[in-house]
Amino acid sequence: MKKNKNSGFMLIETLLVSTFVLGVLTYLFLQFSALKRSYDDNFKYNTVPALYGIKNINQYIAKQNGYAVLQATISESGYTTLDCTSINGNTCTKLLSDLNTEVIYFVKDNIFKNNINPTFIVFETDDELYYFAKKINFGDEDTNYHLIVKYKDGTFATMSITL
Repeated sequence: MKKNKNSGFMLIETLLVSTFVLGVLTYLFLQFSALKRSYDDNFKYNTVPALYGIKNINQYIAKQNGYAVLQATISESGYTTLDCTSINGNTCTKLLSDLNTEVIYFVKDNIFKNNINPTFIVFETDDELYYFAKKINFGDEDTNYHLIVKYKDGTFATMSITL
């Protein structure tokens, strides 16, 4: 009887091919997950309806001279939330309700400029806001402000305000 000397070749060949296929599948998975994350970000941050909403909020605040009130209420932490009681309450409440807003922040640019810290008090309860703030292009001057709106559907919008 002849001995078959190729008995281990098929096992090694199968292991090499399966390792190659597994590597290709891992690479494809990583590429598609990065693509999906980018796609999700594009439909979560600064969407067209969100930008129209923040534009309406900006116009309303400017018309009511609300930026002076917001500047006066900024705490030492560098931000404040929009409170409708100080800016013509009923109309403001209706506008924010119609736009489906969850919270509106009025922030000074210099608090985020170089140090977006995840332990900052605004981010302690809102991880999504932290990731959004990392994407905002803040101005170079300390006199600039930003409106940041979080909507109830989980989308965000931002607008630079120069006073």
